[in-house]
Amino acid sequence: MRLGVGVFRRSAGLPRNIRLALRLSSAGACLLLALLFAQVAHATVVGDQGPTYSVSGSATQTIKNPTLTGPESKLWYKDGRWWGVLWDTTSGSHHIFWLNQSTPDHEWVDTGVLVDGRNTVRVDALSAGPKLWVATHVYGVDGGGGKARLFRYSYHSASQTYTRDRGFPVRINSAISKTLVITKEIGHNVLWASWVEPVVPGRREVLIAKGLKGGKKWEAPFRVPGSRTVGYDDISSIVAFGTKVGVLWSDSNNGDGNRFRFATHRDRARSSNWSLERPYLTGRRMVDDHISLKSWDGRVYAAVKDASRGINVDGPILILLVREPNGHWHNAGIASNGNQLTRPVLLIDPGANELHVFANGPNFRPGTIFEKTSPLDVPSFDVRGLPTPFISDDQKPGLEVATSTKQPVSPSLGLVVVAANFMNHTYYYREE
Repeated sequence: MRLGVGVFRRSAGLPRNIRLALRLSSAGACLLLALLFAQVAHATVVGDQGPTYSVSGSATQTIKNPTLTGPESKLWYKDGRWWGVLWDTTSGSHHIFWLNQSTPDHEWVDTGVLVDGRNTVRVDALSAGPKLWVATHVYGVDGGGGKARLFRYSYHSASQTYTRDRGFPVRINSAISKTLVITKEIGHNVLWASWVEPVVPGRREVLIAKGLKGGKKWEAPFRVPGSRTVGYDDISSIVAFGTKVGVLWSDSNNGDGNRFRFATHRDRARSSNWSLERPYLTGRRMVDDHISLKSWDGRVYAAVKDASRGINVDGPILILLVREPNGHWHNAGIASNGNQLTRPVLLIDPGANELHVFANGPNFRPGTIFEKTSPLDVPSFDVRGLPTPFISDDQKPGLEVATSTKQPVSPSLGLVVVAANFMNHTYYYREE
């Protein structure tokens, strides 16, 4: 069902006006911001309402927070279509869907292709060439036994369908974790996965595992060499760039030495051969468990969150970390504490020379999915400027945790963002 379509579409010019307002005199800014809030007051839904993910009275056909978590990607594009792993309430399982953009309603269509029938798992999807990989893991913060699985599918262009490959799913690990992210070496049929797993109460390890033969055979998981234990809420993510794979994680278990940490592995080197780097500042409350990690043209980009809320009111709480091909790191603020945003999701649009960051708020709680943008070549966000509402429902303000694709987007392809609304247990999405 399409509802309230395009209230804040860029074609209407409003987001550009809002950004302009923040650069004008206070009188001009007030006038344009008043226009924004007047339109918000009359808008019921910004974006589109998709399928439900809950069935009243049924524990097996219902899932909670299906777009969790930020480091994971539920969407991808292939053959001119946007696809996603969404929850199907009829069967009580995750299925592959596609977004039918040729009809007026632009509805998500269930292909009937099963991914995982457990409503306790969350997913991370990776599309490369004719293959699709979907990792599923039991979601939890306290650890324990679980089965993280890898599903692999082949795409058939003539019928525009996916079929599961023989021998899948396979087990990646036997843990319960907050996140599990996969990546594939560029040009090689080798996968990597990363997650954080408890070892003793209050102490966790950043683990990685290598998947050979396109993920069909997994080596035993191991701790990132040279890393220390991390805190209760810490998470990790992993990305391929150039001839390397990199793991980024939060480390909040080191008192005043809290920081984000990064380790790299060169393709075809021994699995245990990793080099440690320091991508960001060290200090009290410099780290929170929010990471969205992407790569483009040999660079690594990460939208992260610190824990400075209440300490540095005017400073940034969402930060962009950038690693140059030579290994040099630099950073730029995305959003200030005053924006009250959380759970960033990063998308890269090289054709438009843009970075997009989507986050939910305000007040660091579920409500609306907001957007901040910046040039790609020289990142520079309007840190204190008003973020643009991207998906919202003022009657059901419960949107949280946006998700999209690992892939770079383009002006011709557009972008799609999906979020879950815990108030009416429904997917919401927006195309731009």
